[in-house]
Amino acid sequence: MSQIRQSLDTLLNQLNDLPVRLRTYSSYEHVKRVLKTYTRVNVLVVELKSEAVKERHWKRLMRQLRVSWVLPDLTLGQLWDVDLVKNEMIIKDVLLVAQGEMALEEFLKQVPVHFESR
Repeated sequence: MSQIRQSLDTLLNQLNDLPVRLRTYSSYEHVKRVLKTYTRVNVLVVELKSEAVKERHWKRLMRQLRVSWVLPDLTLGQLWDVDLVKNEMIIKDVLLVAQGEMALEEFLKQVPVHFESR
């Protein structure tokens, strides 16, 4: 994902290096908005790749987004197709649950367990 981020940054820099007369076109503004949007949602994509997000979280996400992905074959294009900006809150909610569950799992691993025999 860092390669994608680098590519997006490179494209934005190239766009900003265009002559001023070209930057007045609406197509310039459109491309700039699209690239900034991809840069913003790339953060969500990176978070979705974290080890905190388990299959159950992906199933919840698919249910809420009303999509049916084959997880081993999921592509970045498929993620972008669901309009990550529009669905950002849904994605963040699933990520929050996944991260919270992982933190709880880690905490429980550190809690000593004592069994008393009666």
